[in-house]
Amino acid sequence: MSQVPTRKWLRAAAAVTAGLVALFATACTKSNDRQPNAVFVTTTATTKPPSPDDLTATTRPDGLMMQGVCPDPLVVQLDGPIDFWSLPWTAMMAIDGVGSGGAYSAQMVHPFTRTPTGIRIELRYALPAGKSVTQALQDDPSVHIGVVASDVAVGEHGQNPVTYLAAPWLHDDRIVDWDAGVNPEAQSLADLSVDPKVTLNGSIEDPVIGYLVGTSLITRAQLVNGPSVAQFDNFLADPTGWLANSSARHWQFLAETGWSPYPKAIVATGLSMSINRKCFEALVPLIQRSVVEIEREPERMVANLGQIAARNGISLDQTLTMAKLRAAIDNGLLNRVDNQTVAEVTSARIEQALRADATSRRARGLGSGSVSKLRLQAKAMIVDLTINELDIPPE
Repeated sequence: MSQVPTRKWLRAAAAVTAGLVALFATACTKSNDRQPNAVFVTTTATTKPPSPDDLTATTRPDGLMMQGVCPDPLVVQLDGPIDFWSLPWTAMMAIDGVGSGGAYSAQMVHPFTRTPTGIRIELRYALPAGKSVTQALQDDPSVHIGVVASDVAVGEHGQNPVTYLAAPWLHDDRIVDWDAGVNPEAQSLADLSVDPKVTLNGSIEDPVIGYLVGTSLITRAQLVNGPSVAQFDNFLADPTGWLANSSARHWQFLAETGWSPYPKAIVATGLSMSINRKCFEALVPLIQRSVVEIEREPERMVANLGQIAARNGISLDQTLTMAKLRAAIDNGLLNRVDNQTVAEVTSARIEQALRADATSRRARGLGSGSVSKLRLQAKAMIVDLTINELDIPPE
């Protein structure tokens, strides 16, 4: 199997013939998050083989594609335990690593061929007391990248700014649910909340609640602290149960209300980005490949995760984990729709998260930026290192 080309390789391999440049802009293409992609520019060009100087980590012939390119170990701060959501990372890790002190360190392998890449990955799944992922990244330069929900990162951007590199998961699994008997015709919170007797358990201080109030999907008067008609849950806690009881209890993904940040975005600080850019350019295509492999071979990926979890003293129900993964794929939670959008982060989606945060802040009596400022900020928060031509073998 040929290795995945990087953007630098593609640029170096294209020599534009004078006078024969044709530009084609695709302004209205849609990403897999149903948001417009950026305009892509194509050139008519001749090609030549890359020189040895152009060979980067993902094109090296010896297979040790990350050696000398990335820190060893490459340290990743997770925002929770090694579990179902860690699949994109455990897909790139050997199962005979060492788990100790809230971290798992193992040889990094290619997610498809399982060949060594020349470095180790260390997953830190325990956060320093009282700190978020973005705070941990700012405070500890030995941590190279982090995994964080983008609504959290957006909310903390003023204090702990980070740059988005990729997003293996498209949506999270949070839902709003209610007893179907309350209103048998209601299929969404918008249908349900017109009834003033419908209550929701939560406080306006919660950013999500603030967003729902700010968009008039719920009113302050409908918020209660205790038993309520509607409540928040997680679909993947028991996906088969939710699907089996859908006639008795209705639910809507929170993402469908417009509060739709990436759940497990991969981020880095500006300092780490400047030091480790070559590494990240090699890493992101492998993360993309991991996402593809999770969908192509879910059983192998879950088995791999199970063995890694066991080495960390974590009990993992592989049957339930497989059910979660299949439900995530079937319900569009995995950021894998076609070869153009694997693990992609779009400025439109980050702008949407910024706007939702601004709406929430206004509802909570806090300041928020203008629309034009949010748009500029969204573009500045992304360094797109995803590639569009993965070497995906046939089924």
